[in-house]
Amino acid sequence: LVANLACLRLLRVHRRDDLNLRSRWVFSRVDVLANLATILAAAGVWILRSAWPDIVVGVLVAVLVLRDSVAVLREAVSENRSLRSAK
Repeated sequence: LVANLACLRLLRVHRRDDLNLRSRWVFSRVDVLANLATILAAAGVWILRSAWPDIVVGVLVAVLVLRDSVAVLREAVSENRSLRSAK
């Protein structure tokens, strides 16, 4: 978690430089959120003695990853089209 936070902080400055750095920043952010959510889920499982907190957090993290993946893919396709039309 600490290493992910450090990477996120370093990448924050460059997140608008290009698609590669932006995607790395986006997924570093997801890593941090997933780590925090996993810690909360573990506490929920321990307190409630149920697997549901883990399942809910897993689904939420999966939705977050899919959402951000689609956004990065759309940006990549758009950038690719711009480069092709410039030729």
